[in-house]
Amino acid sequence: MQDRGRSRLSRQVLLRALQVLAVGSGLLLAISALAANQDWLDRHFLPLFFFPREKAVFQESLIRSVCGVIGLTLALFVPPLLERLTRRMTGDEILASCLRITLAVALAFAASEFLLARKFTHAAAEGPLKEEPIRRPDPLLGWSFVPNHQGRMTAGGRVVAPALLRLAAADKLRVGRLAKDDLCFGPFLFPR
Repeated sequence: MQDRGRSRLSRQVLLRALQVLAVGSGLLLAISALAANQDWLDRHFLPLFFFPREKAVFQESLIRSVCGVIGLTLALFVPPLLERLTRRMTGDEILASCLRITLAVALAFAASEFLLARKFTHAAAEGPLKEEPIRRPDPLLGWSFVPNHQGRMTAGGRVVAPALLRLAAADKLRVGRLAKDDLCFGPFLFPR
C-alpha cells in the first residue's frame, strides 16, 4: 500500500513540474513578445535592402503577435490539458514520456548543429557575391559587406547607388543624430 501512495505522490510532483514548465515557458514567450518592441528589433536585425520598411514592420508585428498568442495558450490551456492526458498514467510512465521528448529535442538540436556547421553555397542573407551590396566571405561571421564600395543597380527603371554607412553613422541615423561629416546615402535604410 505504501508504494501506491508513493507512486501517486511522484505522479503529482511530476505533473506539477510539467505544469510549471508549461506555464513558465508560455509566460516567457509572451513577455518576450511584449519586450521585443520596434527599437529592439531595429537594433538586433539588419534590414534587407530595397525591402519596404512597412512590410518589414508588419511582418515583425505579426511574428510578435503569434508568439504572444502561443505563449498565452501555453500558460492558460496546456496545464489543464496535461492534467487530463496524464490522469491514467503512473509516475514512471510520465517520466518515461518526458525523457523520450527530451531525447527527441536533444537529437533535433544535434542534427541542426551538424547541418548548419556545413558550408552551403550561400548563407540565407548572403546571396551571390556579385549582387549588391557586395559581400565577402568572413571566417567568423560567414560574410561581411565590402567596405568603401558604392555599387549601382537598376530598380524600377532608375539607377540607384546605395552606399553602406559606417557603423557609427548607421547607429546615429537610427536614433536621428547625424553629423555633417558622417556618410549617409540612401535614407531608405532606416526611414522613420
